[in-house]
This record gives sequence, C-alpha cells and structure tokens, in this order.
Amino acid sequence: MSSPLTFPTFSTALLSGESREELEALLEAYFTEYHPRTVTEERAISEMVDAEWRLRRLRKSQFHTTDLSAREFRKFEAHLIRLYDRALHNLLQRKGAMAGDERRGVPSTLTAEQSTLDMHSAPN
Repeated sequence: MSSPLTFPTFSTALLSGESREELEALLEAYFTEYHPRTVTEERAISEMVDAEWRLRRLRKSQFHTTDLSAREFRKFEAHLIRLYDRALHNLLQRKGAMAGDERRGVPSTLTAEQSTLDMHSAPN
C-alpha cells in the first residue's frame, strides 16, 4: 500500500516557517517502515507522525521562546511522548495479531467500528 499522505487526519496544522515537504517526508518514512495494510494502521501511523512533529516543534521552540516554564515544557513533552508510544503500541499489537491470524489461516474480519475501537484502547 502506498502512502496516501492524508493530512486532514493530523490534528496539528503547519505553522509559518514549517516545511510541508519535511512533514511529507516524515510521513513517507513511517509508511515505508511499517507498511500499513489497513485504515487503522494508517491512522496509528498518522498519530505517531503528528506526535513526533509536535514534539520536534516543542523542542525547537524551547530555544526560541520562554512562553512555557520548564515544568510546563516537561509536562507537555511527556504528553506527546505518551501519545506517540500509545499509537506505536497499538500499531505493533495490531500487526502482531494480524500476523498470527495469517499464520493460522484466519481471515481478518474486523469491522471498521471494531478496528477504530482498537485505536482508543490503552496499552496493557
């Protein structure tokens, strides 16, 4: 599956001075690494890229602004890392389950609703 580069799924818009090409390259790198085969996997990757992009933005802003206290900065940074980790966990868990099903010859029968519920569950 090739990357559809569906930017409307991102919760973060590009700010002035940010490169759409860099964001597209980051998204493409994640699609190349994880080879999503379902809409749910694409969504997990989009969430990972969104969190990564926002984390990079936050870390760059640390050197250009003093709007955030050190404590607020660390709290927001930890939040973004958790978002990324949760999306990665869900992606890897789903890929592992699908691989196991394929080895056993079980067809994937998740409905779109069940698939979406996977993305909202917390990691074990």
